[in-house]
Amino acid sequence: MNNLNIEEVLEEYSDMVYRIACTQMKQQTDADDVYQEVFLRLVRNYRKIKSKEHLKYWLIRVTMNCCYSALGSSWKKHQAKYEENQLIVEPAIEKDDELEDLLEACFELNEKDRLIIHLFYFEGYSLKEIADLLEISLSATKTRLSRARDVLREKVGGNF
Repeated sequence: MNNLNIEEVLEEYSDMVYRIACTQMKQQTDADDVYQEVFLRLVRNYRKIKSKEHLKYWLIRVTMNCCYSALGSSWKKHQAKYEENQLIVEPAIEKDDELEDLLEACFELNEKDRLIIHLFYFEGYSLKEIADLLEISLSATKTRLSRARDVLREKVGGNF
């Protein structure tokens, strides 16, 4: 796929990359930084992309790796915490108390559980596909998803 059209890739995958970055980073400015880094890496490495399926997988993997790097950086660890109202919250969701509670509960999950919830519910990946993306076993994927659901259920009460 050496003739990759970056504008088409941005149009098709930018929302997905940004949603994953937002889910992992919690702060809009951090998600913006990750988003930009992912597409800069794509511009630098587009020759390595073999197919459209590989492109999507590559973008998700690079987004996750950029998030992990940003979250693990010494700069991030020593930053002052943002106020709660600076978390990324969609305006339409803010008006629905149940959805707002669910979103806040998702942000309280650890980053691995947050990612599995996002990939399963928002991106529509199967457990097998998530296991492949995260490079973990299928049983570990099922366990993490189950644990994340239990935590969400406990935080928001009942079914979510």
